[in-house]
Amino acid sequence: MPAALLQRFATLPPPTEGDDLGLLSSVPAGSPNNTLPRLLREVMETSSPLKKGATAGLSSSAGNTVGPANRGARSGASKVGLTGIPRTDADGPKTLPDVYRLRVAPNRIDVTRGNGGTAETEAAVKAALKWLADNQDADGRWNPRSHGGGMETKVLGRDRQGAGSHADTAVSGLALLAFLASGNTHLDGPYSEDVRRGLEYLLRTQAPDGNLGGQAAAFEFMYSHAMAACALSEAYGMTRDTRLREPVRRAVAYTIAAQDPTGGGWRYRPGDPGDTSQLGWQLMTLKSAELAGIPIPETTRQGIIRYLRSVSSGQYGGRASYRPGESPSRPMTAEALVCWQFLGLRGQHPAGNEAGDYLLEETPGEGDYNLYYWYYATLGMYQLQGAHWQRWNDAMRDAVVGRQVKEGPLAGSWDTNALWGGYGGRVYTTALATLTLEVYYRFLPLFAEVAHVGQVDNLSHGDDRTN
Repeated sequence: MPAALLQRFATLPPPTEGDDLGLLSSVPAGSPNNTLPRLLREVMETSSPLKKGATAGLSSSAGNTVGPANRGARSGASKVGLTGIPRTDADGPKTLPDVYRLRVAPNRIDVTRGNGGTAETEAAVKAALKWLADNQDADGRWNPRSHGGGMETKVLGRDRQGAGSHADTAVSGLALLAFLASGNTHLDGPYSEDVRRGLEYLLRTQAPDGNLGGQAAAFEFMYSHAMAACALSEAYGMTRDTRLREPVRRAVAYTIAAQDPTGGGWRYRPGDPGDTSQLGWQLMTLKSAELAGIPIPETTRQGIIRYLRSVSSGQYGGRASYRPGESPSRPMTAEALVCWQFLGLRGQHPAGNEAGDYLLEETPGEGDYNLYYWYYATLGMYQLQGAHWQRWNDAMRDAVVGRQVKEGPLAGSWDTNALWGGYGGRVYTTALATLTLEVYYRFLPLFAEVAHVGQVDNLSHGDDRTN
């Protein structure tokens, strides 16, 4: 791989005076859970409001391009009741963060092949995006109830009360992330109109306190918020469209305030002791916002590190469990590995290799058909590169491409018989599978062959050291 591609996330400036998220950096780690409304009130009072009477719409008054002409009928319905806000350049030059640049590379097919993809993986992505676009509702959302979501399958023996049936913002966020990963935004790309309508749906759904959970029930609410917030953050990071900045800031403020102040994680309700599955999605939201220039308080970062250490095990801390005190599992190890990498775990850290070795004991095609596990493990192994990535990728490509529906009205999608597929439905499985196959250009590899300020070096105990 060319050395120029081996770049770490750019170091971002600390919160500036008057920044709404900067208010949260001074909150003591032991603050009681009932501080959530107060923290959010502080954020809202210091945020920059939208123009009075305006709706955060992204319609054609912004001068953006539109998608293929055959989507015109669907796109017209989403504009009812929305007022477009003219785009401004208050955020300065619209420079794409380095980590996203492969998404729009003119030689992306060559990049894909060089990173382990094939013509077959790209054809699968192309078919998946078409299916997702064709199955978007007129109001811009992807509706899990229309595609098999909310089916109670009692995974791991637990009744989750049909979770997923009202996770509209979650599956819509995942679908949008799949479009964004292929370089489509609401301003550019063959699916720009679909992305615009999806983002406008999320903006209409956002509550005054910043949450994006919509009508989701308890088991799905924080997942829904995180997945939708991540989509808004990536769209903002890729375009720097100022109409998205305030909604992203409010969503991030909600995420930060919902963190468990003691353990450092997230769960089903704000302030609850966390679990690793929730933490991964919340951290991805925060990292996406940070890439877009919205700084994250150091207290939040340290809380995440504190939580990850509490679920770590193994000789080097490379394995991880769902909750503290439980046995490690491969899906949670994969998710924790990605979290550590996004926090700055240095390349070739023994914990990363320990996690990679553990994951290679069950590659795609072995064990359960678990797109959730395959998605996170693919992200983590891609960052490890080397033999870990090659072995994992060889298995993943065949397993994921091979399970895509090839013919009929469902062509381009993935069936819901994956381990968690009954809850999220066909949009969930299709979006996760697509994101997995977009790994070759979704993010640049994070590690360079030089020491970096801010790397996490110690996963097991004490304060993290920097090189």
